[in-house]
Amino acid sequence: DREALIECHDRLMERFADEIDRNDFAHVRRELSLRREEKAHRLDVKDLLAAAQRKLLEARAHVRGLSLDGITAASVAAGLAKTYGRGCKAMAEAKTSPSDEALHEWRKRAKYGRYHFRLVHPLWPSVMKTLRNTAKELSDVLGDHHDLAVLRNAVRRDPRGFADEAARGAYLDLIGRHSAALELRAWDIGARLYAMKKCALRHWLETL
Repeated sequence: DREALIECHDRLMERFADEIDRNDFAHVRRELSLRREEKAHRLDVKDLLAAAQRKLLEARAHVRGLSLDGITAASVAAGLAKTYGRGCKAMAEAKTSPSDEALHEWRKRAKYGRYHFRLVHPLWPSVMKTLRNTAKELSDVLGDHHDLAVLRNAVRRDPRGFADEAARGAYLDLIGRHSAALELRAWDIGARLYAMKKCALRHWLETL
């Protein structure tokens, strides 16, 4: 998403506003804007809308076939604990091998958890509010990290917009520093979010 890359660039410039002159990297933003416009010209809006319509119709048909019979607080707790456990596992895997891909997978699990916490909020309001807000904070941080990874790869693949190798290197250094800071923040948030084991969470919810 070209718009996301531009927003990511703007956040990067804001992050280091006290250390850099934004004008030194204004050419990068111009290049990103040009690429966005080039992509927009190539998009077929009718095809995109038709594809979206098909997915919505498929989702509506799926929802109509769902049954809520037999659902209990215990079964909901079990499902929620499963989602929570997958988030714990994704964090552990990212901790072992902190690649951009692993962190992105963790982000997806954090987002699933956030939506799941919101869905069952009426059952355990006080508990779910805390988990949901923490999961949102984590997914937002990991989302920013992912955007930086995409921006880094775009710069490496196509260095247009940089006056020379030194300017490109300086820009990549800013990305690296910000990415590292976001990772540290994500580990801290994750430690709070996944402080319990999934079996303990399930048992706790069932006793509320």
